[in-house]
Amino acid sequence: MIMPIPHADGNADTYNEKTEVVYGINNTTVTILQFLYNSILELNICVDSVWPIIIIQIDPFRKALLDIKSRGAKSRIITEITSDNLLYCKELMGIVELRHMDGFKSNFGVNEMNYITFAKLQEKQLLQQVIYSNVKNFIEQHHYLFETLWDRSTPAELKIREIEEGVESYESKILYGSEIITEALARFYNRVVKHCDGYGVTIRLPIVLGSEGLNKILINLKSKGARLRYITEITKDNICYCKQIMEIVDLRHMDGVRGGMAVSDTEYITTAITRDSKIIPHLFYSNGRQIVEQQQHIFETLWDRSMPAEQKIKEIEEGIEPDVIEVINNPSKSKDLFLSFLESATKEILVIIPSYNQFVRIEKLGVIELAKKAIVVHNIRVKMMVPSHKSIEQTIVHLKQNDHNDDNVDIRYIEQIDANTAENKTTILIVDRKVSLDLFYKNYILFCRL
Repeated sequence: MIMPIPHADGNADTYNEKTEVVYGINNTTVTILQFLYNSILELNICVDSVWPIIIIQIDPFRKALLDIKSRGAKSRIITEITSDNLLYCKELMGIVELRHMDGFKSNFGVNEMNYITFAKLQEKQLLQQVIYSNVKNFIEQHHYLFETLWDRSTPAELKIREIEEGVESYESKILYGSEIITEALARFYNRVVKHCDGYGVTIRLPIVLGSEGLNKILINLKSKGARLRYITEITKDNICYCKQIMEIVDLRHMDGVRGGMAVSDTEYITTAITRDSKIIPHLFYSNGRQIVEQQQHIFETLWDRSMPAEQKIKEIEEGIEPDVIEVINNPSKSKDLFLSFLESATKEILVIIPSYNQFVRIEKLGVIELAKKAIVVHNIRVKMMVPSHKSIEQTIVHLKQNDHNDDNVDIRYIEQIDANTAENKTTILIVDRKVSLDLFYKNYILFCRL
């Protein structure tokens, strides 16, 4: 049976939409040729690895593609380029724009007005059956499908070079859907050889450990001596999950971890998490050498700045206040932080000012006025070590006049430190003997170290 195929210069609205099946080698060959010759503006085909051989060896198909090229129409084919069809793909590249996709099995074609699909066949064996359609919805759907596959495929030149020269192929792509992502994760961890590092939000047991299959892969990697490391933010809400993670990987804590990633010897994957802690069902994958090396460097930087999980868990379980060391490089934030610490004092303020210039700067910030307020309003004890200088001594006299108890202000005079030293530019503040803050100037710009 041969289905009537309207010519491409007809109007889609002037004939009935239909989908039919064509049987028999002669009929299927005619149908494919009519589809090819009816491609006026564009021809888009996805075929398995056998078809490049058939197209080049069967003269009518080859001539049809040459005719399309001579008319200036855009012809694109996606297939799997292998060592077996390499020579045919090279010849095909002179006729159409060719791209490669690993493991491609589907066979379909779409142009302006028609769509065809056919089953996989063996080399040199023609088709017994073809499905044809001119239904507008079919055509639009397969145009979209082809463009999606085209964007994710590899230029033929790169794949051919990989085969001929043994050049490693690099790939970066975005994967969608939980099933596809789970399969990609399994492939990723199965290819780990020496090490795998990652970080992420832990609001529940990570999918890698929650999935029985993936969990077995990690346990197997650990038994083989692979280095497995992970960074997350450990809180009282996720301690139970973190303890389970620690049974398999070397775990560390870092405040404010967002998103998630993993990087192995040769591959990198990452995903994102929304503000309400929901995992976005997209996964970015790359085996690009430069990308992998960059992410390995980023992880090592984060690992060096993170805290062993055992220490963080002990702090949480025993209510230990964590030690914090931080450098604030924002001048405005440094000033605000310094003054807010002064205002937060409840018992005692200790200040060391090393030089007259530093004293002038501190006074301009409003520190002396805040000290007066702390003495008068909150009855806070203020101890200061300041350089001996006439102007400073006058200011101290005014400060002591606010001490109605006569024992809340304790001033000690010291020799002024050499102006060329770093200590000369650093003021030290200790509040309630709990928090220490160093305020220093560099090129007259204010910074602080908490």
